[in-house]
Amino acid sequence: MKNNIVTETFVDTADQNYLIARWAYHRGMFTDFFWNSVHSLEKYFKASMLLNGRSGKSDGNGKPYGHDLVKLLDAVSSYAGDLIPDELRQPDQLTDLSWRQESFAGYIARLNELGDANNRYNIYGYVQRWEDLSHLDQAVFAIRRLAFKLDADPFIGRPDPQGSQPKTVREMLIRFPDYSPRSNTSRLYKLLGARGDDELRDAGLRMNFVFAPDDYDHGLDRIKTGTSGSNPVLYRRIVAPVVHQ
Repeated sequence: MKNNIVTETFVDTADQNYLIARWAYHRGMFTDFFWNSVHSLEKYFKASMLLNGRSGKSDGNGKPYGHDLVKLLDAVSSYAGDLIPDELRQPDQLTDLSWRQESFAGYIARLNELGDANNRYNIYGYVQRWEDLSHLDQAVFAIRRLAFKLDADPFIGRPDPQGSQPKTVREMLIRFPDYSPRSNTSRLYKLLGARGDDELRDAGLRMNFVFAPDDYDHGLDRIKTGTSGSNPVLYRRIVAPVVHQ
């Protein structure tokens, strides 16, 4: 029952935030891209913590996590650090394009600032990199697969006469780094499946080299690289006019 409740309240809604983030990215709405990206990862982090006997509200000293992805990453790393990648890699399909390398922790810290609740109003502004979409996909894959009780039996006690099967979910994830639990039954995979909404499915799969099937046409000849940005509203409307008088 606990697994079902956490899945439906955290993982399923995080899946929707993730797809909305990708939809916003493809349409150039980067404020909503960053906000929904943070929302989705926050829920995946908290789902993992709840299913592994941790509080999703505050740390051992009673300090609340809130929406802080850096604090949540530290908390999850304390029991699943061996399952979190150090670096976000350049997809094989994009190796002929210029790529800004970033560590997993570095990306989480940067996203935490860009998707801060106050930045919903463009208080701080943003700089968007074209690598951000792939970085989000890899981060979602890495944390979403931790939203399980890691010391549980992955086969629910199914007989293993040869003793070759992984004994825990943790061992399964270590042995098969490309394996994603819930790959056949989750809301995310159903939304990305052949019967999903065409517009949402395309937004979820285009340039998604983690979740998309191998035969999906990403339109690689139409990929736009580079960065874009927006100065804070208060700077543009109050500070800049005074400076340039």
